[in-house]
Amino acid sequence: MVILHALVARWTMVLLEFSAVSSNTGVVARWILKKLPAEADSKLYFS
Repeated sequence: MVILHALVARWTMVLLEFSAVSSNTGVVARWILKKLPAEADSKLYFS
């Protein structure tokens, strides 16, 4: 399995981001990040 996009964030601030493709994956990842509840620390994995 190849990692196409990954990011590490603290609440809504992106601390580290990697993208192996030229697409809108960063935009989509930030959109999902804004939808998550800010009051709870969590780990999420999407595949």
